Amino acid sequence: METNDPLLKPFQLKGLTLKNRVISTSHEPAYAEDGLPTLRYQLYHEEKARGGIALTMFGGGTLVAPDTPPAYGNLYAGDDRIVPHFRELARRVHEYGAARCARSRTSAGVPPITKATGYRSSRLRLSARLPIGHFPRLWRTGTSSAW
Repeated sequence: METNDPLLKPFQLKGLTLKNRVISTSHEPAYAEDGLPTLRYQLYHEEKARGGIALTMFGGGTLVAPDTPPAYGNLYAGDDRIVPHFRELARRVHEYGAARCARSRTSAGVPPITKATGYRSSRLRLSARLPIGHFPRLWRTGTSSAW
């Protein structure tokens, strides 16, 4: 079926071609089991791909540091146990023509101490430690510098 709707037409971004502009941004459905995207988690994303989505983002705060406690069924990618699950998730999504899977990550662990000053930076992981529902401003008003 031919359409004039730009949302449903292919989209080229450098070397990546998406079949349309329909995407699902990263969120956490809390389907992980022991920090892994097992069958229920994979089927959730597979159904979106079956429905025609071009890109699905997953993980909604995938944990990468062992000192970061899970908050709401997060995935844990701090070791290689997750690799076969990611491969199967990608296979399921790509089977229906979704071009990519993207993962977001979170580390709310102890901020690093710089070797030069011994100062513990709190700016590096500020947003990961804020309460749910709090969205910090990521730029200063009137400037382009990031916090």
